[in-house]
Amino acid sequence: MLEVLTLVHMASSEHYSIKQVSEMSGLPSSTLRYYESIGIIPVISRDSSSKQRVYSEDDLGFIKNVACLYGLGLSITDMRDYLTNMAGATPVHAHNQVALLQRQAETLEEEAVLECVGSKDATETAFAIARPGAIVGRVGLPHEAPIDEVGTFFRNVGTRGGPAPVREYLPELLRATLAGEINPGEVFDYETDLDHIDEAYQAMDGRRAIKALIRVSEV
Repeated sequence: MLEVLTLVHMASSEHYSIKQVSEMSGLPSSTLRYYESIGIIPVISRDSSSKQRVYSEDDLGFIKNVACLYGLGLSITDMRDYLTNMAGATPVHAHNQVALLQRQAETLEEEAVLECVGSKDATETAFAIARPGAIVGRVGLPHEAPIDEVGTFFRNVGTRGGPAPVREYLPELLRATLAGEINPGEVFDYETDLDHIDEAYQAMDGRRAIKALIRVSEV
């Protein structure tokens, strides 16, 4: 669900340096200076003696909103449009904000999707999040998961893939794992031993685990 960002004005005497604002907003100091120079961020007050920027709570709140737009990948032009509409505070302006975010959401749709489950729900999700012109890769054997040929045709979404022969890749993957070149542990969220392998399958079937690691030896 898209939410319209709104300015939050806070009455406070707290002030911050550019370093502090950078840490709290996630925007580099150089970006803060640049955005101020081109008018994305209002001109910031300066300390009378040090001439350093002094950010108020209102400045910080505004910059956090800008940081959200930055995180969404909006262009400078779109940022200007969004902030202009945000200042307008009318239903028309709010509609324009939502429309801009919807366009950005469409832009961020995936160009390539890898579907490795094979179920009907997983297949439908993979094709649904693929942007027009994208490729959906299907790995492994699908389980009664038909593809909407009409929908994919008019959206120009293609598909590739085939069975995943584990024995074909296992020797190289095992070598790379033992050599420390890759860390497969990042995909495991459940661990047990060989005597309790049935419990691991039950955990994955019950959606209590995504991938289970079975330890057959401490070596």
